[in-house]
Amino acid sequence: MKNIRGAIFDFDGTLLDSMWAWTTVASRYLKAQGVTPKDDIDARIFRMSLADASRMIREEYRLPQAAEEIQAGMNGLVEEMYRNTFELKPGVTEMILGLKESGVRMCLATASDRAIVEPALIRTGIYDYLDFVFTCSELHTDKNSPYIYNYVRSYMETPLEETLVFEDAYHAIRTAKGAGFAVAAVYDATEEENQPAIRQLADFYLETPVQWRKILTGLESRSNFVYSPLLYHSAHLS
Repeated sequence: MKNIRGAIFDFDGTLLDSMWAWTTVASRYLKAQGVTPKDDIDARIFRMSLADASRMIREEYRLPQAAEEIQAGMNGLVEEMYRNTFELKPGVTEMILGLKESGVRMCLATASDRAIVEPALIRTGIYDYLDFVFTCSELHTDKNSPYIYNYVRSYMETPLEETLVFEDAYHAIRTAKGAGFAVAAVYDATEEENQPAIRQLADFYLETPVQWRKILTGLESRSNFVYSPLLYHSAHLS
């Protein structure tokens, strides 16, 4: 990677400290319906889009609700927290502002639904700095496929070799890397067991978004780095 012209951000676990709320959402929804969940249901849906998870839950548990109703029900369990509680991870606002000032195009690519994501983006003050928000449900995909990353990059019209993906989840990092993207991994506790593999796979590793300037410093130190005064300025802000 020579330069950053485009950034594709995951939301939950990467920018927003919210992944912990999704670790039990399926079992909580089923219990609310009077259904006893299987022990592995939360782990199995954790890597899916909410739309796919809802269809699977409906079929497996033979629920009378339509998949769309199940999806809305699971969203409802966390919606209040998106609107009022969840906070950005430390350093996210500074990172977004720094990249914006450097002329980097930025989009969100999230497995969560627009109805809960946009209120959190607006409340935390970063919505207006993004070019667009893309969701897996609306694109009928998940992050086991590179489709969303390729779609977003095409929208931004940035070269693959100058587009950086920010992710916290191992499966998503693996997908983006397999599609040829450089990846900045952001630590999240829900991926604790995958940290050794994530560190090995990612191009950049951030224990917290506060460390985002490590990316610019790393690019600057490479012999093929295309020098950008704006990027240099951001990298050396005190």
